Amino acid sequence: MTGWAELTEDVEVVTFDVFDTLLHRKVRAPVDVFELVRLKAFESDFALQHQAFLDGYAAARRDAERAARRAREARSGDTEIRLDEIFAQMRDDHDLPDALVRFLKATELSLEDTLLFASPEGLERYTAARTAGRKLGFLSDMYLPSEWILGKLERAGFQGATELPLFVSGEHRVTKRSGQLYRLAAAAQDWPLSPAWLHVGDNRRADVEMADGLGLRTEFATWADVANTAQPEESTFGGNAVAAIAGFAECRPSRIFQPEGTLEQIGYRSFGPLLFGFTLWLAWQSRRLSLGKLLFIARDGRLPFRLFEMIRSSAGCDAVEAEYFYMSRQVGYLTGMREWDSEQTRRITIGRRPKSARRSFGAVGLDAVDHLEELARFGIEDIDRPVAPSESWRVAKALDAVHMEVLQKNASARADLQTYYQQALGDAKRVGFVDIGWVGNIQRLFANSLTEPGDRDRLIGLYLGMLPGAAFNEARGLQMEGFMTSGPERDRVQAALHAGGLQLLEFAMTADHGTTVGLERDSDGRIVAVLETPSREEVEYAGKAMRVQQGITRFVEEHLYLLDHFSPETLARQCWGEPLLRLVEHPTPEEARALAGLTHSDALGSNSERLPLVVPLTGWRRHLPSQRRQACTASYWKGGFDALCPAG
Repeated sequence: MTGWAELTEDVEVVTFDVFDTLLHRKVRAPVDVFELVRLKAFESDFALQHQAFLDGYAAARRDAERAARRAREARSGDTEIRLDEIFAQMRDDHDLPDALVRFLKATELSLEDTLLFASPEGLERYTAARTAGRKLGFLSDMYLPSEWILGKLERAGFQGATELPLFVSGEHRVTKRSGQLYRLAAAAQDWPLSPAWLHVGDNRRADVEMADGLGLRTEFATWADVANTAQPEESTFGGNAVAAIAGFAECRPSRIFQPEGTLEQIGYRSFGPLLFGFTLWLAWQSRRLSLGKLLFIARDGRLPFRLFEMIRSSAGCDAVEAEYFYMSRQVGYLTGMREWDSEQTRRITIGRRPKSARRSFGAVGLDAVDHLEELARFGIEDIDRPVAPSESWRVAKALDAVHMEVLQKNASARADLQTYYQQALGDAKRVGFVDIGWVGNIQRLFANSLTEPGDRDRLIGLYLGMLPGAAFNEARGLQMEGFMTSGPERDRVQAALHAGGLQLLEFAMTADHGTTVGLERDSDGRIVAVLETPSREEVEYAGKAMRVQQGITRFVEEHLYLLDHFSPETLARQCWGEPLLRLVEHPTPEEARALAGLTHSDALGSNSERLPLVVPLTGWRRHLPSQRRQACTASYWKGGFDALCPAG
């Protein structure tokens, strides 16, 4: 490191605090390691006999440390303890078998080894001092054994660490806080208690004030930024462990893992945890439901398909076939309509923006020119004039009048295109139908496009989330499950989806190709998808989504290590979605500015008709309650609107 001001020519000795100065943990706070130990313990046979104890393990581990310190103080007058003494205290307090105690201790050390990584700032300073030929050492107020700590430093990149002196309070029974550990090290190594000794650490009292008082030169490690507070009492299994891992993204030490750019960082911090959890859930469902294949549906299935391929081997899913399948509602309405439902017709014809009769008829494969009489009967004279939502019932009635033609065209197309759907199912007895959600219409249209008896029952919808409207399709026999909406936070999640979460997720999960607008046979007679040519606005939209997906992918890559310790079933918790809910409900102004200008498609099977996520409100209009209410109502993303246009 060049330009390290504290490393002057008169500095002879440089010592470092270890934890949070040279080594950081990939969790929100150091004590969160105990939450991960608890999670791992529930994968073991010990959980069968010791569930009550393991339910409160993280608190029991903290209590054991405090009790061990009190016991040590009563015996010897000091409070410095070793790891073995902590676990012996916990064994005695809870009457635990030695085998369980050994397992818990080994698991803690294994997870510590995995979670600890080198601080870039600390490593730079260590390397600079080593290169400059200074005498080096480490001082740590810690209960972990010195041999283990030195080994970890070496493995983390601190070359030569195992050959250097390390003074640990638990072994010497004195601390930096009292100043005695400095004096002990000085006597043992013949280090001067003077400015010729530079000490670097993150604890202002122990590493700065006490060392200063002894005459040392010091540097406060401002890069640590760690608040070692325990999680609140857990309400859902695995919730605290997931919060510890996802919460690390908000801590300063995590920045070295995050990509550059606001959109990329939003992808990493807010969407990344949710998509990682969803992918783990897909792996678990594949095993739980004995699925032979996962069918990822275009376009929103493109990112989950890529992420599943990333974790497939680590998650034990090599035997599960995965395919990215081109389909859309528009294509589904050409083959999957076996019955006519007026309510479903309204979903085709009504949106926030007026749509022409030509577009509404085209969505079900009809040319409005061939049905001028029916349209005129219900007051539609100009098939290219946008019809206001309040008048769209006229188009819906005209479609009702010609529904038999729609069903007949569907039957003909279904017979012609049957191989496209059958090949997608393949030979798998059970197939996971993977999509973003929200009510299962594409799954119903796919199932209705199949002609073989029983084929529709091979499909199981696996969705990021489901809205109450999914009941319409569940009542028709579709099997569906939603990741985000299957836990105790379902009502909150569904409210967030309706308040802009749906549009934000569809943006983050979009593919870099146009939507599927049809099927055709190529020159070899194969059935292939016809993709829409994206507009310039859609290309810009997809370009921003790809930047967000860079952050999402980076998050998944950085957390694959978890599958070395835990099964997908253990990790697949809905609380991975908490960072996304926070983004939807309470975005920062920076996040709102980065995403508010996005637009969302308001037309079936097309991305050319788009509305903004946040309706801009500027100038004097910001101060009028009526204008504010109107703009907020018209905005998809309510939290984004509030962040950019706060009341008052």
